Amino acid sequence: MAGDVGLEAEASLIREYAAELVPGLLQTEDYYREFLSTAPADPGTARILELGALQGVTVQVLPFTAGAHPAMEGPFSILGFPEPVDPDVVYLENQAGSVYLEDADEIDRYAQVITHLIARALSPDDSASLIRNVAASL
Repeated sequence: MAGDVGLEAEASLIREYAAELVPGLLQTEDYYREFLSTAPADPGTARILELGALQGVTVQVLPFTAGAHPAMEGPFSILGFPEPVDPDVVYLENQAGSVYLEDADEIDRYAQVITHLIARALSPDDSASLIRNVAASL
């Protein structure tokens, strides 16, 4: 997520789905630099596993075998904040810019999508095994 760093820093919970790219919080500087130059880059699988082992961080892979799912239209992040007066925000980013959704119905829709994705994704342990296996084959 390359959006508003202030919102990201204030969030107490960030739930993110990304299909084609390593999510922003897990990207290394080299990975992003290579992405910007459109050359294939080492996805930094050792870094993903390292961050996934941290307290409060969960990395799950949604394999192609999971089939069609409601997030196929693209990546998104849901930022949750510690203060009840600060409602969750959905962050969408693409090449044309970024959008913040604050409508309760929209936030609820994305929260349902992320719950669905978590249920269909590999467990954190199985995800780590898959990442290690893919990294070993590169």
